[in-house]
Amino acid sequence: MQPSSHPPVRYDGRVWVRIGPTVRMATATDEQRLAERRRSQDLPFDLRPAHGASIADLDLDYIERRYLPRAVSAEVLVENRRTLEDQMRSLRLISGDVPTNGAMLAFGRDAQYWLPESWVQFVRFDGDDITDTPKTSEALTGRLDDILQSLSQLVRLNVSTRLDITSGSREKRLPDYPVEALHQLAYNAVMHRSYEGTHAPARLYWYSGRVEIESPGGLFGAVTPETLLTGATAYRNQLIAEIMANLGFAQRFGYGIPSALRGLRSNGNPEPVFQTEHSRVRVIVESAQ
Repeated sequence: MQPSSHPPVRYDGRVWVRIGPTVRMATATDEQRLAERRRSQDLPFDLRPAHGASIADLDLDYIERRYLPRAVSAEVLVENRRTLEDQMRSLRLISGDVPTNGAMLAFGRDAQYWLPESWVQFVRFDGDDITDTPKTSEALTGRLDDILQSLSQLVRLNVSTRLDITSGSREKRLPDYPVEALHQLAYNAVMHRSYEGTHAPARLYWYSGRVEIESPGGLFGAVTPETLLTGATAYRNQLIAEIMANLGFAQRFGYGIPSALRGLRSNGNPEPVFQTEHSRVRVIVESAQ
């Protein structure tokens, strides 16, 4: 029987643990498990074991066929004779025999069962106020790859273009928002959000004259409102950032926001507004039209 989550008690120099309704002296195995549990709490959330989950809850076929070739060079895969489980341990997808939270988000057969907040809400409003009627409302769920692919597609579908025939001899097609800039900001919201202490999804609200992207959790580590715009990085979710980079949703670390700012300026959009609070980060991007 496993030691419960109740904290151990020291009495007469010995450790006692609660097992159900009773208390008994801890065995060496109990103490080892309690020490491992305490150490695991020092890790970032995405690197902690997803207690209650097992390797069977991961889509192993997806990991082996699609993720490993992106995360490990072909030469290493050819020469590597390790088992799939050993390869997953080396990539921090499992800790011991338990999937990490980051692995459950990216490769879980039912990611939202284990991480209920790990979805993205997309709403296109018919106006400029949150009380206006939604034209489109989508709950983006599934694996991390599924969510980001759906988000990318919705951004492309909702960007509109106009013809500019006044600024030169050739007509130009100008989007109201540069697609790649919105992609970078949206991916950033998923990568850096907090997955602890909240049941709120990341949100992308599309109004008639602006787009608002909201990420649960405030700024992390040494990142400040001033350094945020320069590409300063502090990774709340180290494994999720690594997985997104391997899947092609992040080109290099610290690149996302400066790249988005350049794209917006080049397209003629006003400077975006970043609102940072203890519980969320929101970026407001106004249309170029």
